[in-house]
Amino acid sequence: MTAAGVGLRVTVDDGPLGDALARLGQALADPRPLWDELAGALETSTDQRFEHERGPDGTPWTQSLRAKLHDGKTLTDHGILRDSVTRNVGPDFLEVGSNLIYARIHQMGGVIRPVNAKVLSFTLADGTHVLADQVVMPARPYLGLSADDRDEIGEIVVAWIDRVLGGRDA
Repeated sequence: MTAAGVGLRVTVDDGPLGDALARLGQALADPRPLWDELAGALETSTDQRFEHERGPDGTPWTQSLRAKLHDGKTLTDHGILRDSVTRNVGPDFLEVGSNLIYARIHQMGGVIRPVNAKVLSFTLADGTHVLADQVVMPARPYLGLSADDRDEIGEIVVAWIDRVLGGRDA
């Protein structure tokens, strides 16, 4: 620093601020409890998307033929996809998703083509048997962050930091 320069020095003594920073550092050394709390909130909001049949951005899902014919819910005939949504946390990540083979096509949409046959063969919800070269599945996103999720994540993180700094288990 030159003679004309300006500086600021902050010294933290072993006092309340030092103790609080030490607690925060210790909690951040293994943030899995925070990740688990966040993942639980995302799991809950994902479950609510199945209830309301809307994507994270609020867009209604394209209604399935089965839901139309049987006054049911799209993506929730037996609830297998909905029930397959789980969370996983580690020291530096959190995941919420499904490992079902058909989870991706419902989330992203896409084209299904036959792999081991010349055509796809299936029966529609109305009993009609169909042979098709391909089927176009609309995207019905159920995973993702909504604006409400972002707000809740912020609230959870602030509450977690408050618990840590207050000396309570986070």
